[in-house]
Amino acid sequence: MSISKLKNFEKQGKFLLNGGFAIIAAEAVRANTDLLEELNREQMLEGEDSEGNEITPKYRSAIYAAQKPSNPKRKFLTPNLKNTGAFHRSIRATLSGQSIRFNATDSKKAKLLAKYGKVLGLNKAGLEKYKDQYLKAAIVRRVVKLLLG
Repeated sequence: MSISKLKNFEKQGKFLLNGGFAIIAAEAVRANTDLLEELNREQMLEGEDSEGNEITPKYRSAIYAAQKPSNPKRKFLTPNLKNTGAFHRSIRATLSGQSIRFNATDSKKAKLLAKYGKVLGLNKAGLEKYKDQYLKAAIVRRVVKLLLG
């Protein structure tokens, strides 16, 4: 390794130690908000809210619930908040400071949130899945690229 490469390595190492790691992590999250959005949709299809609780209130009609696609992780009368798919498709995740914020742009958002509560956002299991399946590897790739060019 040449002297200039060693100096660059040292410079990038100092960058990482002085807050650069947080910047790299934020860049990795920003670059893949679509995965966060998809995980939120999956969570709702499994009948769970952002706190890991079952989405309530339950459907009142067994006939309506029977028309819903089955999911082995969702109990029969537990809502999945998907009818036409517009609400699910409208989910957006953004990074705000060190927080990930979830929103939906569908016209039914206010009504659905008032009735079903905190369904936007990832619960602990969803966040762990995101970290394990994507974020850790993305950060390692970015750090290696930074240090080794």
